[in-house]
Amino acid sequence: MFALVDCNNFFVSCERLFRPDLTNQPVLVLSNNDGCVVARSQEVRELGVPMGVPYFQIKDVVRRNNIQCFSSNFALYSDISQRIISILGQYAADIEVYSIDEAFMDLANMPIENLQSWGDDLTRRVQRDIGMPVSVGIAPNKTLAKLASHYAKKQSKSCIIDPSSNHANYTKILEDTDVDDIWGVGRSNSARLKSVGIKNALQLSGVSESWAHQVFGVNGVRVCSELNGKQVYSLEAHKPPQKSLMVSRSFGHTINNLYELETAVVNFASRAGYKLRRSNQQVSNFGIYLRFKTPDGETHNQMLSAKLSMASNDTPELVGESLRLLREAFSPDYGYRKAGVFTNNLTSANLCQVNLLDKLSPKIRQKRTKLMEAMDNINQKYGNDTIHVGAMDATKNSWHSQKKRISPAYTTDWLQLPKVRGLKD
Repeated sequence: MFALVDCNNFFVSCERLFRPDLTNQPVLVLSNNDGCVVARSQEVRELGVPMGVPYFQIKDVVRRNNIQCFSSNFALYSDISQRIISILGQYAADIEVYSIDEAFMDLANMPIENLQSWGDDLTRRVQRDIGMPVSVGIAPNKTLAKLASHYAKKQSKSCIIDPSSNHANYTKILEDTDVDDIWGVGRSNSARLKSVGIKNALQLSGVSESWAHQVFGVNGVRVCSELNGKQVYSLEAHKPPQKSLMVSRSFGHTINNLYELETAVVNFASRAGYKLRRSNQQVSNFGIYLRFKTPDGETHNQMLSAKLSMASNDTPELVGESLRLLREAFSPDYGYRKAGVFTNNLTSANLCQVNLLDKLSPKIRQKRTKLMEAMDNINQKYGNDTIHVGAMDATKNSWHSQKKRISPAYTTDWLQLPKVRGLKD
């Protein structure tokens, strides 16, 4: 059996965690640059505000209904997510963190009769220790566990789907589940299924394997198999190494000068270097990505890359290559709106091939490796960018995305800890 633990309205719940006055009040969270709606409380959904709608289109709705709006606060969300995962680790040995607000758990050795109490206890524990509402779905495979967690939100307790022991409940849940809500179906396939009269999970579970393959390929066969109670997808407690990496961001305003653009790209390259070292990987090719408008108003995307003299995850080396490519591509006539760095074909940092044409000697490489390790340790202990390359100019990040409504970093910044005031008798 599998369990899926899904945090309810995760971003909104994180914001409410330190703002209890917002309980049962309409709350939404916006994307980078405060552009689009990425999370909605139930109250906002009931007002008809759709997911992904640009903020400027709903300003009147926000004002009329006194909707509380927040900029995305990923420092807060990530920390709360890690705290929840630490609790889940006490309930199961094997966990697959599927996203920032979802995790699969392996319950293979748990007796069927204990599943309901296990799920309800986990829900209460997360609510008590973290203050976050979660839904727990339990089933013989991942697809049904996703459906069960979705159903658990409606009944305010853990939901178990077990075709072998409670077929009536299994059938009812599948019949009540729209094909839009089936994990792995997707929007285009959902529309295709509805066009031929298949509107819910029960109907989809009854199609033949050949028909499913014809309509939406191998993935369709897998989805249908899991809807019928078979296990196709296994738990990925240890995910395979990344094959590519991209760090990018849209700017808070149009950039026309090289210095400001360099500062942004150096930040991205530094972040990429840290991510590579954290995953014990390195790259032999590195590139930059730019999005800009030309004087005639047309939007263009540009990508440039270069081969490093030797596979590396050294921040100064990645920064130097990024700046060289940027200076080659930059034009003062363009208005830059987004930039980033990217790389493909990541390899293990344990694989080291000596290159006679390497710009750095093996001894220098060894010293640089120790330097990067020391820098990462200090930044981890004292905060991001405590030590950084000078070109980052960490005090002048005017290129950052606009976050006019961001809440404090309540759990990760000593200066932003919430204050508790006692009442006098």
